[in-house]
Amino acid sequence: MWTRTSILACLLALPLAVHGQDKKINAGRLLGQTPETGSLPLSSKPSDDARQNLGKAARATERGVMLVGYNKAGHGTAWVISKKNRLLVTNAHVGDIFHENKGKMVAIPSGTSQIYTVEKVWYHPGVRRYSKNNAMFSVRSMDPKEGQVDPSSPDLAVLQLSAEGPDLTVEFPLATAEELTSLFAQPTAMMGFPGHDTSWPGLGDKAAATIHEGIISRVTDFEMNPGVPDAELQFLQYTMAGWGGFSGSPVFLPNGHVAGVHNMARVEKNKQSGEIRHIPHGVRVDCVVEVLVHHGLDDKVPFKIDKSKVAVERWIKPDARTEKARAEFAKAMALVNEASYLIFVKQDFIKGEEKCIEAIKLAPNYASAFNMRGCAINSFEYYNRSKLSNKARMELNIKGLEDFRKAVQLDPSNPDYVIGLCNAKTGLSYHTEEDSLNKEVLMIINDLLTTTSLSDMTRGNAICQRAGAYRRLGDNEAAWRDYNEAIRLWPDDPTMFESRAYFLKIKKLGDLGRADFAKAKELREQKIEWGMKITDAIDGGAAKNAGLSAGDIIVSVGAKKVRSLDELSAALAAAEGPVNAVVIKAESKKRETITITPKAGKIGVAVEPVELN
Repeated sequence: MWTRTSILACLLALPLAVHGQDKKINAGRLLGQTPETGSLPLSSKPSDDARQNLGKAARATERGVMLVGYNKAGHGTAWVISKKNRLLVTNAHVGDIFHENKGKMVAIPSGTSQIYTVEKVWYHPGVRRYSKNNAMFSVRSMDPKEGQVDPSSPDLAVLQLSAEGPDLTVEFPLATAEELTSLFAQPTAMMGFPGHDTSWPGLGDKAAATIHEGIISRVTDFEMNPGVPDAELQFLQYTMAGWGGFSGSPVFLPNGHVAGVHNMARVEKNKQSGEIRHIPHGVRVDCVVEVLVHHGLDDKVPFKIDKSKVAVERWIKPDARTEKARAEFAKAMALVNEASYLIFVKQDFIKGEEKCIEAIKLAPNYASAFNMRGCAINSFEYYNRSKLSNKARMELNIKGLEDFRKAVQLDPSNPDYVIGLCNAKTGLSYHTEEDSLNKEVLMIINDLLTTTSLSDMTRGNAICQRAGAYRRLGDNEAAWRDYNEAIRLWPDDPTMFESRAYFLKIKKLGDLGRADFAKAKELREQKIEWGMKITDAIDGGAAKNAGLSAGDIIVSVGAKKVRSLDELSAALAAAEGPVNAVVIKAESKKRETITITPKAGKIGVAVEPVELN
């Protein structure tokens, strides 16, 4: 029998909050994001003293930050590592502009209109690229012809400026070895040229850099694993907002020392809204030293490099562990995509959870898998609440809460995971009848809303979650205000109308509530179409013979929509001889009807479910 005392004992066993009169409860501890866990919340900011020092460092080094690229060919950011030898550091994917634009690339220092010409690019030997023949996997390659850069790799390049133009006046110092081993929780900033602030300067116009400040919130290797030797902890995550154009920016400490190079790792697109979210990461600056040593540029910089301590060979020799991790992570991503379809479209929560469990076994540090499993557990509890005992429901709530907390710790820059955790806390408060959980939600959401980079959709979801906490605390005026504001910010989300409708129903305002329920139903009926994306097509297979390849999306086979592996397999098994399939071709993005002849119900492809725009 679960009593209130045993419930609270269970809650206290979870490191979700700090209880006690002598400890200040803050949002980070409520989220399980503390220095002890190696993860800090998205809203973390530098202290006033640190901000002053970061600003001072930015003013002193502004001319060393350059806008690089070419008009209409794209742009990024680079920074000077050697004045004498005119060397700049940037991302590999920024360096690719040089090759894509047939050797035409220029650099303009911030605060000036002076134009310098880029004449050569050197890449980090460990940079990975997505193969044009299989977009699910990346391979080590310094050749831009191989494909686009995989940002979860040493995404770095060194640029050589030509001799023309005035002497360079500023170069950045690098963080010391001691500083690099203690970057977690350090205040930091970056200077660069984000697209929302930057257009390519006209003749005689000056380039103007933008500065963003934050905290280094997590340090891992390129497989998102924190449990590796210090030398491999070369992937930084931080709380300052990053947007396209910041790529290649110096990430520097209050003393001006560069700790990392910002890259636009993990670009995420919301399939429903089309919103692009850039979760900020950077490559630790010792990877820059690896580029210099590999290409024999170590004597071209104004600091001494001990080559015996630079382990470049690990990026050159075959790395079975990395290859295995890459393959397993790709499988985990496909499993989570399939789980998303099972949970949110088919409402098969048990199978969805099973897919997430498989994904977690393959990639134990994959935050999305924990978040999706939390969604499966909480959704199962919600839709089966009339069939479950209070004890069973509460156990499910706690289990889901643990998954959301794990996702937040693994990916502190994703606000959706924070909102999911708050939703689980609010649901758990129904069973405990304790106001403390909803008060914690208010604290977490209010802290999250101080983050300036939130989109309207995310801000609306957060405010809607806060409204639910207010409702449970009995503050109906605040709840009503928040429900209305959430809908104003993101009027296309049916859950927001359902939440307000439920509130109105409780307040016995049935007519208004019915109107909101009707609106939510209307929005839900505008279903997003799903298809099966080919991730690999084997030579000699029926799909390859019919002209299909990786990246193509199978929408239907015969008259049947295919939205999961099971549905595709069933449609192919039912086909007797050649069958017409509707396919979205990767290159043209257009739908075509293609005849495929399955062999024993097989067409020789690996697939994953995807939402269609």
